Amino acid sequence: MSERKKNSLKHWMEYILFRIFFALIGLLPVDTASNLGGWLGRTLGPALGISRKARKNIAHALPELSAERRQEILVGMWDNLGRVLFEYPHLPQIVDPAENRIVYENEENLKEVMDDPDKGAIFAAGHLSNWEVVPLSAGARGIPLTIIVRSPNNRLVAGLVDRIRNFNGVKTTPKGPEAAKTGMRVIRSKSNLGILFDQRLSDGIRSTLFGKPAETATAHVVMTLGGRAAILPVESHRTGPGRFRITLHKPVRLENTGQSKEELIRDGVQLMNDHLEQWIRNQPEDWLWLHRRFPR
Repeated sequence: MSERKKNSLKHWMEYILFRIFFALIGLLPVDTASNLGGWLGRTLGPALGISRKARKNIAHALPELSAERRQEILVGMWDNLGRVLFEYPHLPQIVDPAENRIVYENEENLKEVMDDPDKGAIFAAGHLSNWEVVPLSAGARGIPLTIIVRSPNNRLVAGLVDRIRNFNGVKTTPKGPEAAKTGMRVIRSKSNLGILFDQRLSDGIRSTLFGKPAETATAHVVMTLGGRAAILPVESHRTGPGRFRITLHKPVRLENTGQSKEELIRDGVQLMNDHLEQWIRNQPEDWLWLHRRFPR
């Protein structure tokens, strides 16, 4: 049997298991599914080898905390991650405005960017709480949005996940070389783009996060240059099983006051990293500490 056929069979098996998992978890009430995922996450996750990376990241970013508090953050991160997974089949219900599961703060900032017909907006969020809720809740409120996503390697599973992400009109474009071009097309058409800007990017610029060097993506800043769009910083935190608080911060518009383009980009990236750091400090258990965010 060829390697291609082996991979194809593996992908089909993964897809079938995911379908069964989604179907079974979808039978549970939202809160029950979320609580089950949280229990599995905090029970199994801390013992996994990948937790070593999370422990190092937490200690590197928050050295002032005690070992006990850092362990609490690690366990809380796994609790949240388990909930994220088990909430996937329930996302349409979670983001339904009639369910009142999401509380929005500072909605006047959203209105400010939506009321400008001549410019788009970049919804800039991080891997906090259930990060899928941010764009889907915007879609549920009728806000046109295209999001840049990292698709699963298994195309069959990716199609299943995309159907959930696209159910209320949200469009997706895969992370990669074409994402920047798609993003620029969206902004030039005066529509809205969703970006998770908190991951390390090796060919990004050296900024700081928690006072430490951190290679950071620039796309969310570059696409706003020339007044093409405003950045809407979106902070999200978990308030309970399948319940969230989304804070819409003051729009960021980069005004050129004589700086070079490189200086303007650097200042914008640092400003957004400062936002991210504060969001994480507000509720550190909500952030996905598993990425290698800092240089070795």
